[in-house]
Amino acid sequence: MLSPYAHLTKIYLGHTGYWLPISLTGKPSEFDKTIIEGRYDYYVKAPIVAKPADLQFLLQESHGFIVMDGMSRIRLPQFLPVISGHPGMQLLYHDGKGLSEIWLFKF
Repeated sequence: MLSPYAHLTKIYLGHTGYWLPISLTGKPSEFDKTIIEGRYDYYVKAPIVAKPADLQFLLQESHGFIVMDGMSRIRLPQFLPVISGHPGMQLLYHDGKGLSEIWLFKF
């Protein structure tokens, strides 16, 4: 599971998955505090997918799901071309409007 909300992935699914790094507050000073050793998120120690090339590697070498919402799509635009351009990507679910939109992809 790849998600901008690794802490919720841990709560709801019981494992950390991978973290698409997003600032929940939009403040860089607070965002920097949520990263440990440049590799893990602070709350559940989920590995960070730091850049589009890292995401591309994961998509090619494994399988799973990506969950995104409206806010994460706004704050993580660099990942969108990788997701939409991956040949094995399937959109399983999409609903809502604006920041409340939810997308579930399978790869």
